[in-house]
Amino acid sequence: MKIYPITIDTIKKYLNIAVDNNQFDEVLIMLIASSYLQAQRITGLVLSKDETDDETELESNALIDLAVAKDIATNFQSRENFKDTENGNPIALSNSTLNILTQYRKQIIF
Repeated sequence: MKIYPITIDTIKKYLNIAVDNNQFDEVLIMLIASSYLQAQRITGLVLSKDETDDETELESNALIDLAVAKDIATNFQSRENFKDTENGNPIALSNSTLNILTQYRKQIIF
């Protein structure tokens, strides 16, 4: 299991879902994973790690976390349009989130 800067409990609170309500956990975990995968690919920042990895430090950025949380909530609310990240179709990040992520890009891509 991966560790992300935003926890599933934080997203549940953001969506006004009771923390002990496990009905949507798998969907929320998929949304968190796919959002941070895209954010990590765009920025080059270390935004996730394995539970067993004690050496890696997550790079924290509140602006990125807030933008990603907003997109997770938006995609959760329109969940009938989900695509499976394992088949190469992660959820869509909004243009505003992509603009924020681009500001934190470590490498300039030409």
